[in-house]
Amino acid sequence: MEVDSGTVLTLHGPNDPGAMLDCDDDHGAGANARIVRKLLLGAYWLTVRHKSPASTGQYRIGIKTRA
Repeated sequence: MEVDSGTVLTLHGPNDPGAMLDCDDDHGAGANARIVRKLLLGAYWLTVRHKSPASTGQYRIGIKTRA
């Protein structure tokens, strides 16, 4: 079951935490964020936050690989 937590995702990298690659707040189920992107080899950072500063709660991150 998906949890509708109103999250915002920001993807940074590769190899540079200051370089923003993508940001999303509502392309997932409900009000959840989702980023689908092909990535080169390297280190990446993902920032997760709730849309509302007063919100709290759990969230889940999933990563899929494709050949």
